[in-house]
Amino acid sequence: MNDHAVSPQLYLDGPFGEGHQEWTDYEVSVLVGAGIGVTPFASILKDLVFKSSVKSKFNCKKVYFIWVTRTQRQFEWVSDIIREVEDLDAQELVSVHIYITQLAEKFDLRTTMLYVCERHFQKVWNRSLFTGLRSVTHFGRPPFLAFLSSLQEVHPEVRS
Repeated sequence: MNDHAVSPQLYLDGPFGEGHQEWTDYEVSVLVGAGIGVTPFASILKDLVFKSSVKSKFNCKKVYFIWVTRTQRQFEWVSDIIREVEDLDAQELVSVHIYITQLAEKFDLRTTMLYVCERHFQKVWNRSLFTGLRSVTHFGRPPFLAFLSSLQEVHPEVRS
């Protein structure tokens, strides 16, 4: 790694109290939920889409939601909420990334084929083979450093 590389500037809040508050105060927000910890973020995603549809004044221009879950079954109940957000999000303010971690532990031929099919389906149809959502489904743990670095490239005008 380059010793002169600039790390992204971050503001971390939590895990005390309500770590998901004040998300509207920032132009770009990254929300991370795990397992059933997705519940408060479902409300935030719906709120964001509602506020943008009624042209409410708030600073937020993009929200990246990362949800880490062990299995696909654990997020089936949330897929309806994410589908609703995707349908109402005309300005594409929300980008959802779902990480299924349990599959990475058993990365056999079957899992490899599922991974290849998922990537192909997402490229061709812009939807997940597993969920039918535009949200990207990943296998394994989130690569946070690479993800946050890419955000700085995508949003160079945003500073903490």
